[in-house]
Amino acid sequence: MKEAERILKPKGCVALYCHKVPSVLGYDNCPEDPTQIVEEMCAVLEPYETKGYKTVWTDYQELFDAITFPDKER
Repeated sequence: MKEAERILKPKGCVALYCHKVPSVLGYDNCPEDPTQIVEEMCAVLEPYETKGYKTVWTDYQELFDAITFPDKER
């Protein structure tokens, strides 16, 4: 965050973007609940996730907490 503090203008903005595991939307014709299938898959793969990927799963909370500006917002 020191680099953000160094280069960010007053009232500036930091935007972070990353792909997250897809959400399942609309599955009326599926015999099984695809949301449950995705959750099971993620549980199996979790031990192999990198620290960076876990940062994404927590919606960048660790990075947000590290920002020292008093007027930060999501």
